[in-house]
Amino acid sequence: LPPQSMPAWPKYLLLWQVIVIYTASVWSKTLGDTWLWGTAVAITLQHPHFARFPGWLSNLFSTRTTFLTYLTIAFETSWLLLLLPKKFFAHFGWFTKPFVRRIFVLGGIAFHWSIHLLLVVGIFFAAMTTILVGLLEGEDLQAIRRFLNRRRKGLIAVLHDGKCGLCNRSVFFLSLLDTLHRLHFVD
Repeated sequence: LPPQSMPAWPKYLLLWQVIVIYTASVWSKTLGDTWLWGTAVAITLQHPHFARFPGWLSNLFSTRTTFLTYLTIAFETSWLLLLLPKKFFAHFGWFTKPFVRRIFVLGGIAFHWSIHLLLVVGIFFAAMTTILVGLLEGEDLQAIRRFLNRRRKGLIAVLHDGKCGLCNRSVFFLSLLDTLHRLHFVD
């Protein structure tokens, strides 16, 4: 029998969820004045509840806060590009939909981690990072694995006793954690 592949609907449901999150975020931002005037990031960096750094240190970012405010809105709005059909991206040659998806996912992770580094926002960055990583497909993970393993010359040999219960459990858990496929188990 051919290997069973996962149905496509969970991936599309997750993608729709992310698009709805960002679209709703942009919509709510356009209803207020601070985002439209470009002052939202500056205000948030000075807010006592969200500020991670003292005010004098946050002032170092003050020259770039208007740009960061509008960049945030542009980034969140750009997720609507993923709703365009593959035929649209075919007209641009190298600009294929998987490439665009990877850029958006990596950009989204960088976006939420930068928010986390600048502001105290709880675990929202971790939740969004998890959702965004869920948008990666098998070919994306293989490309990341190839990139991270590009300087690796060989596999790491892990010696174990195949008749030892503790060893077998250890091999099982190590194989689950070996997402980069760097381990080779030798009985």
